[in-house]
Amino acid sequence: MNATPIKLPCPECEEGQLVSVIGNFETACDGQSVIVPNVAMECCSSCAESFLTPEGSQQVAEHLAKVSGSLEPAELKAFLEKYELTHREAATILGIGEKNFSRWLSGKQRISTSMSRYIRTLLVHPDAFETLRTRNWMSSEVAAS
Repeated sequence: MNATPIKLPCPECEEGQLVSVIGNFETACDGQSVIVPNVAMECCSSCAESFLTPEGSQQVAEHLAKVSGSLEPAELKAFLEKYELTHREAATILGIGEKNFSRWLSGKQRISTSMSRYIRTLLVHPDAFETLRTRNWMSSEVAAS
């Protein structure tokens, strides 16, 4: 059985047809311009507007995670193991939503550069983690005044 690919009209100009291409995709990460090579896209034959395919979106997300130094799910799991936390407890301690933490843990969402640095610091400095977990800074502020 031969399948004929469905030609989609361009959602931008509505005149051209979308054609599958592989090319460079330019985006921004942490305020810097980033070019992601060999990305799967659909390009309009008339207006040349490009659209990422689902595969292309995944390629861009993976590239941005590498470029930004985003924490990997394995590092997040190491954080949970080191401090013997559930993801619910970790989310509460970090002051973030439980669903966000779950998306990070599954790799469905990239962790921001700042949060990646924050969690890496907590991995290296157990005393800082303990201060955050127990909120000891509150008693330190009272003692200092």
